[in-house]
Amino acid sequence: MGEALKYILDNYQGTRYGSFKNHEMGNHLRNVIKNMIAEEAELDENRFFIVGSVGQGQWTEIPWISIFIRDITTTATTGYYVVYLFKADMGGVYIPEPRLDLF
Repeated sequence: MGEALKYILDNYQGTRYGSFKNHEMGNHLRNVIKNMIAEEAELDENRFFIVGSVGQGQWTEIPWISIFIRDITTTATTGYYVVYLFKADMGGVYIPEPRLDLF
């Protein structure tokens, strides 16, 4: 998993200036890492789903990968979920702490 995340950290900045459609970086984030998380965490696909994003139609500054609980959350705009956020400068990736003021 560490090598898969490092691939993004090492290559995303240069990728952002190239073609978006069908790019390997999008596949890596949306499929390769998604499958690694599901397998390593042994997530039940009936209960969880994983989404990775490099943008919609154009490269985003901050790519992300989220783990959603199907019964609670279906999008990254509402609900509760785990998210891996990459720093804009690709200096690291982190999982933000929950915001307690939301509860």
